[in-house]
Amino acid sequence: MTIKLIKKEDTTTIQFKDLKSRQLDLTNIKTIQNKVKGITSRNILLDFHNVDYIDSSIIGFIVETFNIFRNNGGQFKIIRVNKNIFEILEMTNLTKFLEIERT
Repeated sequence: MTIKLIKKEDTTTIQFKDLKSRQLDLTNIKTIQNKVKGITSRNILLDFHNVDYIDSSIIGFIVETFNIFRNNGGQFKIIRVNKNIFEILEMTNLTKFLEIERT
């Protein structure tokens, strides 16, 4: 898996490339967390264009990252979310407080 960070003004977009089986899960959570720790932008866009599956470790990461950026006055948004991922986010009630852009 490759994580591409695209910084534009005060927003960093996180893109996931070369995902095995298009999944984000426990096997790659540490890599994702380490990349996010180094981001200095005020706002984050998490791009799920190449993602078809997330597990509970990614749900935890999303909540933790949302809280960090919100508490620092920034914004957190998930973009290009497919139907399957949106349903997972909806079942976990994350759609009630996260800004999500569907594909």
